[in-house]
Amino acid sequence: MRRLLVALVATVVVAAWLSPARAATTPSASLVAGASRNAALGDAPTTSAAGAASPRASAKGRKGQTLTVTPTSRLSAYGQTVRVQGRGFSELVGIYVGLCVMPRAGAKPTPCGGGADQDGSSMASAWISSNPPPYGANLAIPYKRGGAFSVRIKVSPRIGSYDCRVVRCAIVARADHLRANDRTWDVAVPVTFR
Repeated sequence: MRRLLVALVATVVVAAWLSPARAATTPSASLVAGASRNAALGDAPTTSAAGAASPRASAKGRKGQTLTVTPTSRLSAYGQTVRVQGRGFSELVGIYVGLCVMPRAGAKPTPCGGGADQDGSSMASAWISSNPPPYGANLAIPYKRGGAFSVRIKVSPRIGSYDCRVVRCAIVARADHLRANDRTWDVAVPVTFR
């Protein structure tokens, strides 16, 4: 009975996060719409076992890689640091992690916030790579065993002229500039701002 209750709460929480117009749709319609969009991206969003008690969400990519973001909802409009964890990524493929406008199915995630963090100080995005080119040796964060990583990035609701309080945005992992057109490593976890 407890598992059923946790699953029901988790479903409602996911539906609320994925709903394009929260007040205008029912949770089941939101879940179906969100699941369809994320399935097309290769993602399968889930919540932690604690459901509503934990502002965490995860998504799985086409190669089985998992991206987990904490927190994901009601982020501060003045900016907030989120924790992004990944596992199951290929240690041979570098990735960028950052806040992006939610991409269409199969499309490259763009625009994204953070840009090229050339000295590693802005924390608006992260470059994860165990084999970066020489110019990235001091910028890229190497994977841990099993293609795992854990980073903190600073996000705010504005990405150029886009406002993530108006358009759907997500914390995204995508192949770095060495494989910029490789969509197999894309994973998106939707986030919302106050």
